[in-house]
Amino acid sequence: LEQLLTERPKAQEVSGAGFTAIPGLSDLHAHLGLVSEFEMSLGSMRYFDSQRQKNCEAALVAGCTFVRDSGGAHRIVSWLKEEIEAGRLVGPRVAPSYEVLTPRGGMWDVGSVGNAMAPMVFGGKVINFVNSDQEIRETLARLDRLGCECFKTYFEEMPLYGGKPDTRYNMYTVEQARMIRELANRYGKTLEAHSMFTKGSRVVAEAGFDSIAHMTVDAPYDRELCQTMARRGTAIVPTLSVGCYLAMDCGDRGSPSHPDYQFFREQLERVVPEQIEAATIPELRKTYESFRHWILERQPERKMPMVGDVYPERVHGFAVHAAESFRNPRVAEVSKALRRTTRAAMDPPGRDA
Repeated sequence: LEQLLTERPKAQEVSGAGFTAIPGLSDLHAHLGLVSEFEMSLGSMRYFDSQRQKNCEAALVAGCTFVRDSGGAHRIVSWLKEEIEAGRLVGPRVAPSYEVLTPRGGMWDVGSVGNAMAPMVFGGKVINFVNSDQEIRETLARLDRLGCECFKTYFEEMPLYGGKPDTRYNMYTVEQARMIRELANRYGKTLEAHSMFTKGSRVVAEAGFDSIAHMTVDAPYDRELCQTMARRGTAIVPTLSVGCYLAMDCGDRGSPSHPDYQFFREQLERVVPEQIEAATIPELRKTYESFRHWILERQPERKMPMVGDVYPERVHGFAVHAAESFRNPRVAEVSKALRRTTRAAMDPPGRDA
């Protein structure tokens, strides 16, 4: 903090007399070790470690004193964590997941060549492609020995970026989800699922996972799923980047006249440039800015690279239709239940952040 105060002189000093000091924020889904993968030249990749350190500083400057890192190479994230704890790097407390789990033939299995190249971009192994119960047990045991504090899994049945509408991924079974929950309990880990379609969300909610990242893209959560989440204590961590929202085809909600679209476009035009300036190192700033301009130029098409027509007529980023919740008492009741369970489940146990 002393280093930050030196590098960022106070514009003004405000008396706190009569006010209440609140704890720092907890970011329950972050990737401190990941850097923009939209431009992967060797000229850019040599600066990735510098940007990773900048990610830690940016998190603390934004008010986050605790971060759950939801997937990153052990070599990278453990080093960032150690440097922060030793006082040599400015950043928040970090609860790492390290490597994530997904089935072979599941999300992020991009073939032998792509899978082999991924560690070069991410600074080490990030994904475990494991299918059998024995492989899952061995992988979680190894992650526990590495010192992870959370387990991160993927329960996705369809592509999020790229692929054809009828593509279906391999996904862990209900029985395997329950086994993963039992193993997380045994090792004392919190358990997160990347599950942006309702089929996977039902599986992990019934198994009692602690949280689901990013909400859903295919349909709002229905009453039954919401009640299961409330009963099992499964929280929503509704993270979604401005760029990804604007690049996706959201059906009617994606029309230029829709308030959601206008809000996010304004964020991209007015707020994001300041964030890029504050949170990136100069050598990579052009890459982030180029992607921002690319989205603004391509917005009428609403397509990420290679996305095709995966998102026809889908609502993205809303577990419950906001407008409907105001009109329909049953949906409003579901929304209230989700808020209650999310507040409870998102409290990091034992953390005084």
